[in-house]
Amino acid sequence: MGAGHGHGHGPPAPASRQARLVLLATLLPMGLATLIGLLFLYPYGGTHVGVPPQYQPFVTGQAQIVDGTVTSITTQACPDSGTANQGGAAGQCQRAAVSVTSGPDTGKQVTIDVGGVTGTPLLATGERITLARTTADGVVYSFNDVARGPALIVFALLFAAVVIAVARWKGLAALVGIAVAVAIVLLFLIPALLAGRSPVLVGLVASSAILFAVLYLAHGRTAQTSTALLGTLLGLGISAALSAIAGRRNPYLRAVRRRRRRFAGGDQIRTSLRIVVVWLPDRARWAC
Repeated sequence: MGAGHGHGHGPPAPASRQARLVLLATLLPMGLATLIGLLFLYPYGGTHVGVPPQYQPFVTGQAQIVDGTVTSITTQACPDSGTANQGGAAGQCQRAAVSVTSGPDTGKQVTIDVGGVTGTPLLATGERITLARTTADGVVYSFNDVARGPALIVFALLFAAVVIAVARWKGLAALVGIAVAVAIVLLFLIPALLAGRSPVLVGLVASSAILFAVLYLAHGRTAQTSTALLGTLLGLGISAALSAIAGRRNPYLRAVRRRRRRFAGGDQIRTSLRIVVVWLPDRARWAC
């Protein structure tokens, strides 16, 4: 009779002490460099230069988003039936009275016109919406969007409950990792870009910090997690280095940098967009 054999599917063998020391000696400096990068690149002292005018949602002035509740609605024919709102009945537009519930005019009744643009929803009395308040030509209110905050909160809580019910403590740790990643994007990445910091360095530091937090929270402090983290960080560093080299050697990007120095630091976002939507497609067409 031939001797049988089996394949084990148990947990992986623990890493040797030497392997753990190599991982620690490699990842510890990377973690310290990430922490130093967060502290060095963070825009202290109110250096936020604001959103460049070309990226502001309203060219007539900076818009402030406030909340409101629809108190009454009057339905009327759209001034131009060719651009009638296709989200509701054909040719219907609305004039809505809205009670402002946040911002400097809280409690004030304002009137807005809704419709006439494809995709604009028809409102209902009692519905909560958001308004755009501009002050370039006097205080003007206009419809911004339907208030989705409460519904999104409910869905987020349901999602978190399902994740925790299925994955238990690992699911909870993964949710904490998501929260940390969102906090890094909102509190560091976006402010640093708007303050004119280097997009390559900011992206590298933010990505590294997110990787450290998410991987260890979701998978634990194991040798396998550390190995995956090390490989991802090395790939991230190579990508950042290639981006920096390409940016220094490409004549188009050098010209963009010279022009960028004449503007506020926030214009770096426009430079990054130009690289993606102008230079890369052009190079791809040339290569083909």
